[in-house]
Amino acid sequence: MRGWQGDILFTFRNNVENLIGVLHRQFRIVALCFLVLFTVPVVAALALRPSFTATALVVIEPAPSDLLEPGGLGPATGPNTALVDGAVELMRSEPVLTRALALVAPVDPSAFSSSLDFRTKVLAFFGNARAEGPSVDRLEAQVLKLARSAVTVNRRGLTPVIAISARSASPSFAARLANAMAQAHMEVQWEAKAERLDRAKGLVDVQLSTAEARLIEAEADPDLAPQLATLRSQRDALQHRALELTMQAALQLPDARLAAPASIPVEASFPDVRNTSLIAALFAAVIAIGIGFTADGWASGVRSTTELATLVGAPLAIAMPRLRTRRSDGTSHADQVVTAPLSPFSEAMRSLQMHLTRSLDRQPSRVIAVMSAGEGEGKTTTALGVARAFVAAGQNVLLLDADVRSAALRQHLDVPSSRGFEAVLSGVLGLADVPSLVQRDPLSALSVLINSGPSTLPAEAIFGTGTLEKLLQSARSSFDVTVIDMPSFRWPADSSHILRHADAVVLVAGWGRAERRALEDMLISIRASQGGRHIPVHPVLSMQPQTLKWSLSLTQLSYASR
Repeated sequence: MRGWQGDILFTFRNNVENLIGVLHRQFRIVALCFLVLFTVPVVAALALRPSFTATALVVIEPAPSDLLEPGGLGPATGPNTALVDGAVELMRSEPVLTRALALVAPVDPSAFSSSLDFRTKVLAFFGNARAEGPSVDRLEAQVLKLARSAVTVNRRGLTPVIAISARSASPSFAARLANAMAQAHMEVQWEAKAERLDRAKGLVDVQLSTAEARLIEAEADPDLAPQLATLRSQRDALQHRALELTMQAALQLPDARLAAPASIPVEASFPDVRNTSLIAALFAAVIAIGIGFTADGWASGVRSTTELATLVGAPLAIAMPRLRTRRSDGTSHADQVVTAPLSPFSEAMRSLQMHLTRSLDRQPSRVIAVMSAGEGEGKTTTALGVARAFVAAGQNVLLLDADVRSAALRQHLDVPSSRGFEAVLSGVLGLADVPSLVQRDPLSALSVLINSGPSTLPAEAIFGTGTLEKLLQSARSSFDVTVIDMPSFRWPADSSHILRHADAVVLVAGWGRAERRALEDMLISIRASQGGRHIPVHPVLSMQPQTLKWSLSLTQLSYASR
């Protein structure tokens, strides 16, 4: 691909590789965050009490104002928006809800999804004397509160259809409550209309009583005889109106009708475990990756060969890749120098061996000290790997296990370890016993002098007796290269004794683990041990993360032709 399309794909590839690198480096943090963020909502969804939702549909149809008029039973006129919105607010009112609860009585508070009285349970758990059962009034108020939160009334768009939804832990109760809300609204509306007609009939009855009294008075008084016809006509009209009002009160209809009663739901509406799991997985992945990037950016350890080389003052630093395979006793990652000579790890060891050779080319015999700031940064692996690289280059090499605090080299080599280097340094064995203690590396011609276990003796009792200097003098006469696996800088006294005998130092810094301050202290100790000499320091960035690579054919600027 050419032009902007190739640039986009190239940028996409780099971003994906960066993402994979962060996930690889911060795998534990990302995995833990994802597990927590995904598990908590899913477990909560599984633990929550399921609730069921039933919905009843009510249609607003204004009833005729006078059913006694001709055409009063004809089709109703269409409702306006104000009438429908007003009906929604009336359905949400407390009188309608109270009547609906009365229609479904008795109401079991446990039928609602939420707890009835959590405060009372807490007080009872702690033995509070006030933790008593709720009174009747308080119980009714709580049931009303629970019902108000469990019932929703909404208009469907701009239609005259109103949906009444009831949510409950009991499917049957949810359907009963939704239908009861519709029935309660129609009953309240019918009663309101009937009450209005009753008040009107009461006023007509008062007028009728007055008209009858005046008619009786006119029949008794001859002077009022001309008014008898008018008074009788008024009385008859009032009697007719009173009869109409009585009949209308009995024939009143509400402006709403239950078009689709709520049926008993089959499946729970909450919690939706499937959708909750999908959403939780999505959000957990996004947040976990974000936390991984944050942790990756906050890592205070050295994280690049350029940074390490600048800190040490060396022209460059060797990158030793992180290996994914686990190591067990008797095997080592350094075995790749022999078993996989073209691997990235082997290339790193050969590069280190070449830099050491160039820096010490005028010395017939060289002593190379390998040290690190802390434990587990790859110091022993590097010492064994570079020693084998020297052997592969035709050098006669001795590897000394001077890390008497951990004696880790014996875990990398499948050789017996009854007595070792520490016994000679402490005076338990003499220098004449050293040749019998030197063993051959099973994978190469490397000579090794290991320890049987960690030592608890102080530094002056091991390295301050002069035995180390005599041993190294003997090694210089017998070997081309002597590699010393030193204790980590957690034991600065041990390091000070050994460094004054070294011709070169390999400083191993674990990627993201070696702090700048610890490396600076190590450099100060190395310079203080030089004694007027210049000891070259070769930095190695160990356990550098590897990202997944894939072949992507992009046309990039180059002089190559295909």
